[in-house]
Amino acid sequence: MNDVKNTHIPQGAPLNPRTLAGRWGGTVAAWAVLLVGCGPAPEPTAKIVNSLNPPTSIRMTVATLSPGATRFVLGLGGRNLLVGVDPESSELPGTENLPTLNLESARQLAPRLIIGPKLPSGVAPSDSPTPSKVSEYVEYAPHNLADVFELCRTLGRRLVGLVGATQFEREITRPLALMTPSSFRQDRPRIAAVMNWAPLELAGGHSFATDLIEIAGGNSVTHGGEEYRLVPDSETWQRLAPELVLVLSRAPLSAAQRENAHTTLPPEYPILFFSFDPDRLLLPKFASVAESLQAELRSQRAAR
Repeated sequence: MNDVKNTHIPQGAPLNPRTLAGRWGGTVAAWAVLLVGCGPAPEPTAKIVNSLNPPTSIRMTVATLSPGATRFVLGLGGRNLLVGVDPESSELPGTENLPTLNLESARQLAPRLIIGPKLPSGVAPSDSPTPSKVSEYVEYAPHNLADVFELCRTLGRRLVGLVGATQFEREITRPLALMTPSSFRQDRPRIAAVMNWAPLELAGGHSFATDLIEIAGGNSVTHGGEEYRLVPDSETWQRLAPELVLVLSRAPLSAAQRENAHTTLPPEYPILFFSFDPDRLLLPKFASVAESLQAELRSQRAAR
């Protein structure tokens, strides 16, 4: 049997979400210069390929086990590296004619890297103590934009080199930088984002949802907190005191689902429904989604 070495890419990102989108006073100009600047990206915290392009002596081969990981590799321009993808990813453009894999079949294929989600507790990346071939398992589980940028500077450079990884990062950051002037407002509404219903969960301090709110011109009431998800009780609602509850869903909610939201959530807070699925989002499109939310927030403000 083939072995998989379980390796986690460090995710302490140079771009802090608070600087990215959060506290705005005096940071907007600096953030725009950082993202749009023409200099090379800062050195990553993980050891990477020390060249402009990855080495060619040993061909890099990659299997991906989640749609997010597959989109990341494709976004980097790494289609030629892929030797297999998970079944859900097989429906994505650019994965035609690739075999579908799970962890076991990826082990048998033995690519240099297997990129996938965090493995469940008790699931070993390998069942062989004496491997004949070794694949490195790299976790792809970014929680926010800062994690994505760190992955570009570590994993991305390993896959396609400095030039390709930096280009992909700038495809994400340039549109975000252009949004900063329109997002810098004094009357930023305090927003709590609902992510799940069973149980009711709010987006926590470091997440794509809170990044989205901050970039779109809102003030996330949980931004900067330590928890990724927050289960609110009555005291939590009083402490957070949002001016608006943003209900995020992967697809538009039906009339019955919206009615259920109105009966479940505290009645004193206005509700805005918005479709947002970070697991399926093309990362360079993050700014366009933020612009859509920004328009919804303006309409909500005008209606008050």
